[in-house]
Amino acid sequence: MTKGEHIRITSKEEFYRNLKYYACMFDVEFINIEDTFIYDHYISSSRCSVKEKYTADNGRIVRADRLVLTVTENDFAIIRRSYKWESMTIYNFWRYKKDYLPTNLVKSILKLYSDKTTLKGIEGKEAEYLNSKEMVNACYGMMVTDIVRKEIGY
Repeated sequence: MTKGEHIRITSKEEFYRNLKYYACMFDVEFINIEDTFIYDHYISSSRCSVKEKYTADNGRIVRADRLVLTVTENDFAIIRRSYKWESMTIYNFWRYKKDYLPTNLVKSILKLYSDKTTLKGIEGKEAEYLNSKEMVNACYGMMVTDIVRKEIGY
């Protein structure tokens, strides 16, 4: 809900406090990382900017001597529960204030969703139904689509 703030992490306590109270995005380097689950591996090898002496299972990292990737606080929480590592270094740490979506936006989406569900199958209301359905889908896409792309082709 805010513009990102770039900060330098100086302690383990500060790192975990930021993860608790902010939406975060950062680069993390793991040394000697290894998955603790036998059949389920979270880190996709395609998300890693650096992979050294690694083992992958169907494109997912099982273990690596060195691994660098960009994660969010939610990604890190999953990695923390499913991997173990010798050491970790944090770079390029950005934090954002968490907050609720604006009330007017939420009300608009709820109205569109209500129209979509109540107009479905009603004769003579096909155009209104399709418009509401398209707008709900557009709102969803607008909020979850990754706007940062490595390459954009025209």
